[in-house]
Amino acid sequence: MTNALYRNRWLIAYGNFIFHYRNTVFPLTLVALLVVFPPGGPAESGENFAVDLFALLVAILGESLRVLTVGLEYIKRGGLNRRIYASNLVTHGMFAHCRNPLYLGNLLLALALLTVSDDLVVLSIGAPLALVTYVAIVAAEEQFLADKFGAEFEDYCAHTNRWFPRLAGFGQTMRSMRFNWQRVLLKETNTIYGWIVLACLLEAIAERFTGLFEDLDFKVYFAMAVIATAFFLVIRVLKWTHMLRSA
Repeated sequence: MTNALYRNRWLIAYGNFIFHYRNTVFPLTLVALLVVFPPGGPAESGENFAVDLFALLVAILGESLRVLTVGLEYIKRGGLNRRIYASNLVTHGMFAHCRNPLYLGNLLLALALLTVSDDLVVLSIGAPLALVTYVAIVAAEEQFLADKFGAEFEDYCAHTNRWFPRLAGFGQTMRSMRFNWQRVLLKETNTIYGWIVLACLLEAIAERFTGLFEDLDFKVYFAMAVIATAFFLVIRVLKWTHMLRSA
């Protein structure tokens, strides 16, 4: 994708608009796709398991990227009043290797969930929509950062890839920074819980809610959902009692 694309005013306008609703857009879009294009029924067990295993590995990769990003150098992606905002330019941690590691993680999670739907139509429509949405948000953010930080942001862009993480120097980054597990637990538990439960629901829809516990794929996701629910509740209690705090 060329830099000219990210300067397109229509794309930037869409990015500014969708930024406000981005946390609900994908789940609602996925539900809408499943309503319009309901799964045609379960696939062959061997093929289905292979597809879902691929989806799970992609989800783990995406979540791992998010965990690394949040644990090393947190950046508040919610903006100010749900509008794009930044008080300083974050260039450390995973942001030293990729300008949008959280969004890349989100795209991988989106791809994984679309794959779990076991519907090629849903995947072929949902994946491009997710890509366009995040490209638009990045375009809008880049315009804001360029206007606010000027030459500092331009220099950062010149040395850091927009999407694909640079592996060189990653070991040094990990050694030079303290990984904040408490912040990860506080900031990332909702995301982890959300995609696991949604994956379980999608698997149930794909199986038409019949014979679920005879299906290995659903057993795996259901076990993950139960564990994730227990973990989520424990973290909530620790947060409410102030036993868990982000440094």
